[in-house]
Amino acid sequence: MYPELNLKVGEISNYTSKGTHTTSTSVMIYLGNETYIIDTPGVREIDPFGIRKEDLGHYFKEFENLIGDCRFNTCTHHHEPGCAVINAVENDNISAERYDSYLRILDTVEKDMNF
Repeated sequence: MYPELNLKVGEISNYTSKGTHTTSTSVMIYLGNETYIIDTPGVREIDPFGIRKEDLGHYFKEFENLIGDCRFNTCTHHHEPGCAVINAVENDNISAERYDSYLRILDTVEKDMNF
């Protein structure tokens, strides 16, 4: 994405189909315009703790202008009728890949919370 940074990139393992490590310490690089690259060796996923399902969509910039148009103000953008986000995905206004990422995170939200 940023070849001028000359970051090391490892090969994808044929055995695991996952990336191989090329670094051993975490580093955050500021690119400007509120943009950062973070290398977290060994971390394959981030599990957001303390976020409610109905709030997760607020962390996705693509959803920002649509959330207020959903039929329900507690919409999780997963299965609710009248969901503006689902409609945008179906009309190719939001990337299906990005929406899939949202759904995978949504599936992990609240599993660790005790009420």
